[in-house]
Amino acid sequence: MTDANLVLGRLVPDYFPNIFGKSENEPLDIEASKRSFEKVVAQINDELGSTKKLDFDEIVYGSVR
Repeated sequence: MTDANLVLGRLVPDYFPNIFGKSENEPLDIEASKRSFEKVVAQINDELGSTKKLDFDEIVYGSVR
């Protein structure tokens, strides 16, 4: 949920506590969240085959819904 809300612009990383990363002292990383969702988008679209491709925003927003 946090990744989806971050990518959708619903979270402002500067105002979120630095509790991420291996040492739990790093800020939110929007680029890492986008990369993760790109993998999810590719997997979903591979499973759908050529019938219908969903775009990045549809999948991110759908994960919140």
